[in-house]
Amino acid sequence: MDAKEESIYEAMLTVADGEQRMVQVTKVRFNKPGEEVYGQIGVLIDVTERTRTETELRTAKRLADEATKAKSEFLATMSHELRTPLNAILGFSEMISMHALEGDTPSRYRDYAGSIYESGSHLLEIINDILDISAVEAGKLTLHPEDIDTAALVGSAERLIQVRAEKRNLRLEIDLATAPKRLRVDKRRIKQISPPTIILAG
Repeated sequence: MDAKEESIYEAMLTVADGEQRMVQVTKVRFNKPGEEVYGQIGVLIDVTERTRTETELRTAKRLADEATKAKSEFLATMSHELRTPLNAILGFSEMISMHALEGDTPSRYRDYAGSIYESGSHLLEIINDILDISAVEAGKLTLHPEDIDTAALVGSAERLIQVRAEKRNLRLEIDLATAPKRLRVDKRRIKQISPPTIILAG
């Protein structure tokens, strides 16, 4: 006998207790050489659990895609809402610093204006990092190492937390005697972790 015309499909089958099960049906027609159809054989495989799992996975993927889309829309909106006032803060603090240099303004106020500008710039960088979340999740975050001055890096971190330290009556002491003069790091990333590290150490 020759086996010909195999067909495979899925169908819903109602079993004895009335429950419906999804089955995969495989049918093969057998011919007797030189004659018409001799017969056919069929195999039924219960694929109910597999079908249910596939449905759940499709649902989970759809929900995940919707969540990702909602997150992207939120980040885009947040970026716009935060960038606008931040740019204003940066602009005004820069103007204050420039005018302070022209008059008899105490040096500490110039330092305050400089700290406002630097803190605002740091916050703007953080916002940019938040917008890079999708790149991080995709494993596509790229580092950009460069040589930077160690003292300048530490001084920048110190200024970011100086006001908080003063409110707590804390004195910051920086000792770079044994530190290397320059570091090769991603400046943007290292500035993210340096102020929190100092705070935790305190």
